[in-house]
Amino acid sequence: MPTAEEVVARYFQAVRTADLAALGHLFTADTVLISRTVGRMRGGARIAAFYGRLLARLGGAEPRVGRLRAFGDTVIAEVEARPRREIHELAVFFTVKRGKIARIAIYQGPIYRKGGRLVDLTRTAMRRPRQR
Repeated sequence: MPTAEEVVARYFQAVRTADLAALGHLFTADTVLISRTVGRMRGGARIAAFYGRLLARLGGAEPRVGRLRAFGDTVIAEVEARPRREIHELAVFFTVKRGKIARIAIYQGPIYRKGGRLVDLTRTAMRRPRQR
């Protein structure tokens, strides 16, 4: 059985090459994807289909993955996703169970133009805390 790090490395390779069949085989039937842009999505086949639509819309992906850090069944990756003209800084947390990805939590940081100009820090409006 592959290690959690090997599974995550295969995930990034499948994303990089837009190999949706390979990507789908890496997910459990009830994988959960959590991100600010999609909220919560459940189901390996549904998530793989979502990736297919996303990669088609973006014209592919060029993730630059930093060192993977594994803690038991959890793998953490710092990633620069590079769709088209932007650079998205991400922290991605994977939970791997029995050689398959059971959970992906994606935290998005700043977004830059490839020339270095900050485009958006969060893509959501800052809310002021309510005063009590």
